[in-house]
Amino acid sequence: MKYLTTILTLLVCHATAYSQSFYAHRFEDRNYFSFGLGTSGYYGDLQHQLIIPYPAASVELSHKLAPQVKLRETLSVFLLRAKDSNQKQQDLIDRNLSFTSANVEFSLTFEFLLLPIYSYRGRPKVNPFIFGGIGGVTVNPRATLDGKTHNLRKYRTEGKKYSGLALAIPFGVGIEFAIAKYVTFISEFGYRATSTDYLDDVSTVYTDLSPNDGIRFQLADRAPEMGMNPKKAGMTRGNPKVNDGYAILSFKFQYNLAQIF
Repeated sequence: MKYLTTILTLLVCHATAYSQSFYAHRFEDRNYFSFGLGTSGYYGDLQHQLIIPYPAASVELSHKLAPQVKLRETLSVFLLRAKDSNQKQQDLIDRNLSFTSANVEFSLTFEFLLLPIYSYRGRPKVNPFIFGGIGGVTVNPRATLDGKTHNLRKYRTEGKKYSGLALAIPFGVGIEFAIAKYVTFISEFGYRATSTDYLDDVSTVYTDLSPNDGIRFQLADRAPEMGMNPKKAGMTRGNPKVNDGYAILSFKFQYNLAQIF
């Protein structure tokens, strides 16, 4: 919540400062606000295919730098979730790990339109685009044990401390539809490569724990819940060679700031 409040404040101050400029009418014609809803999904050690059934939402400021180029500042909130019981391989099902996380992402991306926009009123009715850039995302996996939810990062289930923030590299495709004089509907799909393998709290091997470690021991090795023998230290728990990633499918309404201010 602290990250969300800070970023929202920066975005509002940024828009307000520009809108009060002597050249406000020029700013408003070249700058836009959008909000959207969509779905999200994760790819990693607990899910080896990209499925995006979970909710996502975003707010965004975008600035036209050239007839076919925009700079976008986007704040997204979304849910990620996966569990071994949905996997196909029996050894992964028996591993019995799972996670859920509510994530926040802030990104700066460049959007490259297929068709140029010389004026907002005269923009193309349909305009495909690609985008790419850089951002940051929170890392906050949780799991439920005996009806209680636990912060997995806190328990260091693989004996390693990892950051609650990670680098995200968003890229994808989309299409804009001019549906009114000052309103554009946007549909876009983007994937995020990240700098972490711990979106799901699973990466390397089982660490040396004993039942005396209590909740940490139970969260690190959940195979005994499936009737399996406890895992020994050093046995494979995840794949550290490939970092986790996620995707967001968004449906947004974009407004020319001339209509807002």
